[in-house]
Amino acid sequence: MYPQDTKPATPPAEPRCEECGCAEMVYCWHEFANGTRHVRRSCASCGKWNGFAPRQPPFTEAADQQRFDTAALDALILAEQEGIELVSDSRGIFLRPWNKASERLKRAVRQQQHLLASLLGNTARRN
Repeated sequence: MYPQDTKPATPPAEPRCEECGCAEMVYCWHEFANGTRHVRRSCASCGKWNGFAPRQPPFTEAADQQRFDTAALDALILAEQEGIELVSDSRGIFLRPWNKASERLKRAVRQQQHLLASLLGNTARRN
């Protein structure tokens, strides 16, 4: 028996995709502009974002399996190979054009967005 404060939390039931109804989700790390990390939940079938999962196992374990060991470097290399521009406003990264970027590139950027933005500085074009 676990004491009250150390009992493992039961993960909530898996949601279905809001777009296609698929029950299978993919979990990956998503870093916000302020450096906090969350577990992003996306549909395995259509790729639609389905919110964030709790930061607890099994979601964090699934996100760790999708993790890039060198996400910032991978993002730079993939962007170059795909002809995608990494645009930084010093807080976050935007891919231009977004719809041409591979899911692998998008995942790498999401994983280390704060680090990439701080390394690139402000590259956003002002009109």
